[in-house]
Amino acid sequence: MKHALSTGADVIGFRVGASKAAEGLAKTHNIKIVTSEIVYDLLKMIEESLKSTREKMAIGKLEILATFGKKDGRQIIGGRVQEGKIVNNATLQIERKGEVMDSGRIINLQQAKKDVPEVPSGNECGLLFDSKSEIRVGDILIAR
Repeated sequence: MKHALSTGADVIGFRVGASKAAEGLAKTHNIKIVTSEIVYDLLKMIEESLKSTREKMAIGKLEILATFGKKDGRQIIGGRVQEGKIVNNATLQIERKGEVMDSGRIINLQQAKKDVPEVPSGNECGLLFDSKSEIRVGDILIAR
């Protein structure tokens, strides 16, 4: 439990139980304890926990500042990376007014009119983006 406290990790147990003291510490420090007598149930709980954690975490967020055109579902758009990084060929969720609208994929990523593999936070970039939905100024593209 001490290692979980220092790292913020969850505690996983197979065919064991948690003591009252451990449960109290876990509750106080928001540490999740997952135990099971059946290994398949334990694996299922771990997969669900990882999936929800991954959905919460964003690798990068891009705010759309301009749109330049659309042809055959592909759009040329420009934006600023707000958090993390945006990586070429990544699949991004399209968020409008806090609601996920659709998703799409980066076909080409450029910074200062040069092809780049990624763009870090605080920088502007241009994208050739493939999506069924039309991207608008103010939309947020989220890489997970």
